[in-house]
Amino acid sequence: MLSTATNIALVLMAVALCLALYRIVRGPTLPDRVIALDLAGSICAAFLAAASIILRQVVLLDVLLGLAMILFFSSTVFARYLARQHEEDE
Repeated sequence: MLSTATNIALVLMAVALCLALYRIVRGPTLPDRVIALDLAGSICAAFLAAASIILRQVVLLDVLLGLAMILFFSSTVFARYLARQHEEDE
């Protein structure tokens, strides 16, 4: 039962990652690309969580925690960059 659920989750996450990568490449504006990049990182974190469940490796949760911290800080830096860029345009 758990194997089926994780396999379905992996397929859905793969589709979501493809859509996010499409938005990164074809995004009409920089904020769209930044949000899609943050989404892609979050999907990769979800992949790590699913892999941790499938492989029964607790060490992957440590990697997941590190990735989550990097994603948080990168989102903050991108938001500050976009805010400064917006202020300069006005």
